[in-house]
This record gives sequence, structure tokens and C-alpha cells, in this order.
Amino acid sequence: GYFAQGSKAKFNSVAITTLLQYNLDNGFSVYGGPRFQRSDAKAQIGFVAGYDVDTDKDWGVGYVVGAAYERPDIALRVALTYNSEIEHEFSATETLNGALIGASPFTTTIPQSVNLEFQSGIAEDTLLFGSIRWQDWSEFDITPVAYNGLTGRSLIDYESDYVTYSIGVGRRFSENWSGAVTLTHEPANGDIQGNLAPRDGYTSIGIGATYRIDRTEIGLGLRYVWLGDATTQTIGAQFEDNEVLGVGLRLTQRF
Repeated sequence: GYFAQGSKAKFNSVAITTLLQYNLDNGFSVYGGPRFQRSDAKAQIGFVAGYDVDTDKDWGVGYVVGAAYERPDIALRVALTYNSEIEHEFSATETLNGALIGASPFTTTIPQSVNLEFQSGIAEDTLLFGSIRWQDWSEFDITPVAYNGLTGRSLIDYESDYVTYSIGVGRRFSENWSGAVTLTHEPANGDIQGNLAPRDGYTSIGIGATYRIDRTEIGLGLRYVWLGDATTQTIGAQFEDNEVLGVGLRLTQRF
């Protein structure tokens, strides 16, 4: 019965990042490199009856720079990384009940971010790790031209930036097996949220296991997320007590 029932939206993104690291004296290093990102988007919006938008695939270029300090004897590593924004100029096809209403380009910025990450050994075969991540979400905006003319608003945007905190403990059980538990929290900002993103902050717990043989690692993880309650645009709907379960698989090959 919700007025936006039937709405669907998808944003696809693939990125290739190349990093070079230069080791300085006394455990310090600097690193950086370019990032190439291809993105596209499509949406069917139930609250503008019959409205569809589909963009082409666009490549954008950004960069990554950072610095780190390491002490291998205690498994200590602290790294500060800056990821630049990446701008995409999409060509969008907008239709209403199948009829073309717009084919104008619009620009979307994938926001910049700063990551502070750390890890340190706290006991034999036991590692404490964590991170603080700031992302400039207030710069993210998807506003197709015809949609803005119909509704007077963006398809999706955010009022504020977000900071995400994470901390965890990892343990090596044998030469082949290790595991970890991670807690993550993103505080709510209290902003009115868009109808395509009805949550404000979140808290999650994740567990993972890694099997390593020679230079190959296989990791499996589960993550349970409690989404932050949110009030949405247009009719002020309340989204409460929502949860997410995620599963991840990672394959790493070292050379």
C-alpha cells in the first residue's frame, strides 16, 4: 500500500585501481595510483506512474593516495588513505508509459572519502583491527533532467556526510585456518531520507573464516545489519526495525 510500491533502482559500478608503494625509513611508506571506474544506472519509479530511466555506461577517473606506518614485529600497521571523487556524465533515456520524454545528459559525482585503518597484535596469533571512514555523501546526487522537471527533486541525494566506525578481532587457529569478528557502526544523522534509500545509519556484526594454502586464500563471511530508522520524503513515512543479512566470498592469490 505504500505510494512508492513497485519502484526499482540499480546503480552498477566496476573499478580498477593500480597502486604503487614506496617504502621509506623507519617503517613509513607512501602509496598511490589511479582509479578507473565504469558506472551505469536504471530505475522504474512507482510514484511517478510509468516513469523509467536508463543510462549508458560511463568511465570516470580518480586517484588514491596514502601513507602508512608498519612494525612487523608486533603486526602493527596504521594507514591513512584518501580516495578522490569520480565524476560521471551520463546520457540518460527517460520514458513515461513507454514514450520518450527526455534524452539529456546529467552529471553524478561518486564522493571522495578518507579512511584511517589500523591493526596490531595483542597476543600470540591474535590481532586487533579497526577503521574510521568519512565519505562525502552530500555530494552524491542523481538527477535526470526530465524527472527533475516532473517532480522538482532529485531521484536520490543525501543531505549530510557519514562517518563509519569499525573494530574487530582476528585469530589464527592453525597454519591454514583463521577467523575474525567485526563490529561496525554508522551513526544516524536525523536527515529526511529519499524513498529509494529509507535508512539512516546502521549497526552490524560480521563473522568470517579464512582458509589458506600456500599463496591462495579463500574467505567466507556473514554480516547481520540493523538498519537505522528513517523518515522519508514526500509523505513522511516511518521505516523502523529493518534488518539485512549479507554473505561474502573472497578469493586471494598472492604472487
